[in-house]
Amino acid sequence: MSTADGTVAIAAIRDLSDRKRAQEEHARLLHAEEVGRIRDEFLSIASHELKTPLAALQLRVDGLNRLVPKLTDAMRSDPIVERMLQNVDGIGASSARIGDLITSLLDSSRITSGRLELERHMVDVSAIVRHAIEERREESARCGYAIELEAPRPVFGEWDGARVEQVVANLLSNAMKFGAGKPILVSVTQPTGGTARIAIRDQGIGIASADASRIFQRFERAVSSRNYAGFGLGLWIAQQIVDAHGGEIHVTSEPGSGAMFTVDLPIHPFVDPPSRA
Repeated sequence: MSTADGTVAIAAIRDLSDRKRAQEEHARLLHAEEVGRIRDEFLSIASHELKTPLAALQLRVDGLNRLVPKLTDAMRSDPIVERMLQNVDGIGASSARIGDLITSLLDSSRITSGRLELERHMVDVSAIVRHAIEERREESARCGYAIELEAPRPVFGEWDGARVEQVVANLLSNAMKFGAGKPILVSVTQPTGGTARIAIRDQGIGIASADASRIFQRFERAVSSRNYAGFGLGLWIAQQIVDAHGGEIHVTSEPGSGAMFTVDLPIHPFVDPPSRA
């Protein structure tokens, strides 16, 4: 075989090898896309199916709680009744936690299928944050957390109030999960005429710089799932909602020094949200 023939043969082998690698990569991407589609479909169906029995359970818990005011002091002092009331409180807290997880799964399905829609109205973000804190006051007290809010004045803008409150709720849940029982500091400010800022700071375990961006990805976590519960969706959902508003969310932290999550929302409405790779 001449040198020219050998060169042609080597080039052909390389071309076949490149084609094979390209075909394998294409097949891998198609498989990953199909796995993702099946996973999202399963999450959506499972979430809807779980909501029905959970709603029935919550109704029973609400019914038991309505009976509590009818108990006499003598009945309340009975050890058995006292234990039952503690169990009712525990069931209520657990069902609420399951409800939050189901909501996260449903939102994950909506977002990945492009069905996250905003209903914008003129709202006060200070009032939204205050309401989100009050809604979790009982939970934070039960977990031993004090939440301190600094919101000296209203900050109005055209946002989806329910979705903004969901962002705050997710960040508060994250702070209570990793805050080591120390006070959580929340503030609402208007650093510029066109921006509203929500800052939530905990004083817990902190986040390594290498994990600061990864924690905003779906199903990603900076800690072991053995020690901390959850799906790894809360921060991802928060970022998707903030992105849809044309805003930004970021975290500053060091291991052992807590973490501060900052959300900047544009006050003035816009047409197209920025894309995120």
